Amino acid sequence: MTREVETVVVGGGPAGAAVAALLAEAGREVVLLERERVARPKVCGEFVSTEALAAAERLGLDAFALGAAGIDRVRLTWRGREASAGLPFLAAGLSRGVLDRALLDGAAARGADVRRGASVRRIEPSACGATVVCDGFEIGARRVVLATGKHDLGAVQRSTRWPGRDRMLGLKMHLRLAPEAAARLGRHVELHVFAGGCAGLQPVEGGMANLCVTLDRERYRRVGGLFEALLAALGRENRGLGEALAGAAWAWPRPAAIARVPYGFIRPADGEGPVWHVGDQVAVTPSFTGDGLAMALESGIAAAEAIIAGRPRHAFEAGFAARAGRQMRPAMRLQAAVDRPRLHRPAMAAARFAPGILSALARRTRLPAAS
Repeated sequence: MTREVETVVVGGGPAGAAVAALLAEAGREVVLLERERVARPKVCGEFVSTEALAAAERLGLDAFALGAAGIDRVRLTWRGREASAGLPFLAAGLSRGVLDRALLDGAAARGADVRRGASVRRIEPSACGATVVCDGFEIGARRVVLATGKHDLGAVQRSTRWPGRDRMLGLKMHLRLAPEAAARLGRHVELHVFAGGCAGLQPVEGGMANLCVTLDRERYRRVGGLFEALLAALGRENRGLGEALAGAAWAWPRPAAIARVPYGFIRPADGEGPVWHVGDQVAVTPSFTGDGLAMALESGIAAAEAIIAGRPRHAFEAGFAARAGRQMRPAMRLQAAVDRPRLHRPAMAAARFAPGILSALARRTRLPAAS
């Protein structure tokens, strides 16, 4: 058993790094445990919204100085049709590898004890608050901040009241697009809709593009779990996606993947206890909204501010859940429309007739500012 500390953060993604950085900056004792020794691809759209850009600045990071690609337009495609519009804000595309590394380095520079390669097995109640059991050591803490993203720790699993959402599969690949496709993508984030899901494509740093696909995992099973076969089938169904990916080179031999994505999940405030929840452990918004990173960073910042101010856990989680709920309701209604193929034709017709609808929807699905 190591010495007891004030706060242990489990998970070194954006939410966990934000908590650790701000607590350390305030002179609080904090240990961050991250299971990966080096950053690995994570299933994420890598869209840094205007809210996420501001949150990163709060943590001392300039996404564009890190090489992020600027994004200020959105393009929607369905079958052989498309609509595009300007975004009502400036956004960016930045890979999680670059962002996570910068955030963790920032937390360490502020004085957080960042331990990479620390695999947490379970969290147990103890006299001091909680004991975090890892491979090879244990550490006691007054509080534990659970920031494990879409991955649940041990037997604890999240569910969502939105039917069928936990059937969703997420797949991600970095690509080097063909020159013509890369020029066409430009400063766009593209949403390619197909039966049962959608694919997001956007530029990131270094001239690369990020492809993130969400769909019912049964559809992936029907193509034998082969990513190349899936992309070929989706490209035949949605010509815009097929043209965007024609001639593209994969950056990795296989996609990053995650199953049972609980879109629409919002954690209910359940009283007191030593375990706080941030990031996807407190709320999971649909990927196409592009506000997942903002939710992660903002929840981490809000949790750190609550801890520093001495506010109780349930007050933080209830307050952030209310904020997330205001973003989640319109987001999940749009997700329901994506899930219904019979609505795709009229939705595309409306977007082509009045492209400003796309801008309005982008504005409507932003995480509200803290009150």
